[in-house]
Amino acid sequence: MAVIKFYRKYGAREGTDEIDRQSGRKTHVIPWIAITDSATDTEQTVLAAAPAAGSPHPTAYRSYLRHRSAKQSIDNACVWDVVLTYSSDFQQSENPLADPAEINWSTEMFQRPYEKDKDGYGIVNAAGDPLIPRLQGDDARWVVNVRKNVDAVPSWVLNYRNVVNSSAFVIDGISVAARCAKMSRVEIPPWQQRNDIWYRVFSFAMQLDGDTWDKNPLNQGMRQKDPANSNARIDCYTSWGVRATVPMALNANGYQIVEPTNTSVVYLNFKIYKEQDFNALPLV
Repeated sequence: MAVIKFYRKYGAREGTDEIDRQSGRKTHVIPWIAITDSATDTEQTVLAAAPAAGSPHPTAYRSYLRHRSAKQSIDNACVWDVVLTYSSDFQQSENPLADPAEINWSTEMFQRPYEKDKDGYGIVNAAGDPLIPRLQGDDARWVVNVRKNVDAVPSWVLNYRNVVNSSAFVIDGISVAARCAKMSRVEIPPWQQRNDIWYRVFSFAMQLDGDTWDKNPLNQGMRQKDPANSNARIDCYTSWGVRATVPMALNANGYQIVEPTNTSVVYLNFKIYKEQDFNALPLV
């Protein structure tokens, strides 16, 4: 005896989006239909097939399932009307493992070398050569701190040290593109207990960059490929024929750019961080 079909009640669709102006609470009511394979199935069997209490709303941000009801049809004992009520008014659950993730955003400032200007052009001197030393300036990135109750130390935690996201994921309703987030801190404090349920607070911080975490240094060096033999290397020379004593700009093929400009210099791309799927993280 079991539920053999569970689907949204689109034929007689109904729902509410009610706002309590004092608390700011929003509620969402979604009707479903459940079909069982036996007329003797109970409401417990039906509700066991529904989303669990505390589950996030499929589209409404920060709303969670707070009430479930199942009513048997008077016309067919195998048909049940199921109503799921979601609310944004979160109260601490009796089960700590049902608590939604706590997410906090902040920014951090840091100094970094700038290779390109705001328009994407290379930062070079009036002669077209790279600046020595490189230009330094302030920058800021978002840091997202997440706390989630878990019943054990996640078995995959050792694989998420200093890694970037391999694919796009959504955090707090914000989509983050691949390789734009990096795990920076993981913390798992001692066990706690609520209502005889033991749990630990798994917390971690992610640094979000406006660009990817790939490294893009200027393609430059004091040697270049030999035009007569691409497997050999020869020294770079200044425009007045003196052997270079500082790195000179190179093109994508490894040959010296004779007259570099801020639009002709080339930047390399290195993926130095390992990747993991951040969609596997407890983000809700």
